[in-house]
Amino acid sequence: MKLCKTCGCEAFKWRTKCLKCINKETIERAKKKKTEEKIKVRKEKVKVKKQNSITSLKNKLWKIVSEYIRRRDSDNEMATCVTCWDRKHWKQQQAGHYIPAGSSNYLRYVETNIHVQCYGCNVWKHSNPIEYRIFMENKYWKDYVELLIQQRNEIIKFTPEYLNQLIEDYKEKLYLLGIEK
Repeated sequence: MKLCKTCGCEAFKWRTKCLKCINKETIERAKKKKTEEKIKVRKEKVKVKKQNSITSLKNKLWKIVSEYIRRRDSDNEMATCVTCWDRKHWKQQQAGHYIPAGSSNYLRYVETNIHVQCYGCNVWKHSNPIEYRIFMENKYWKDYVELLIQQRNEIIKFTPEYLNQLIEDYKEKLYLLGIEK
């Protein structure tokens, strides 16, 4: 007889561990495998849930809206900032809001509230509001700008269905511009 390498009790000649230790290890391995499978299933559920969450849909929609706005306002791949007239490739510009997206969920995806801006105006100058107002009044009309300001307090609750519909609408708009998404 040999001694078990794990617990020190007697084991058979051809084994390095006793049956008790072998069974214990087998049970532990089975538990570990079961736990790993549960974790894998849970991660898959979370992944599916995240794909359909409001936040992920909003992020996906914003990415498409931003590209659409920058491409819509560009000519020959070049886009001009509406507040400082800086002209760059549309990929180097941003889609900036007149009424900030953080203060108005209602106007977050309204096309007349979003225009091409350079990084400096959109981020450093916080949308460069005075110049943006002048641009808005010239492009639309003063009453419309006032209407946007009034609508900033409107409340909208986004649903996954509504966001998915907006995503499809903006994909179609990109397609009509000649871009396939």
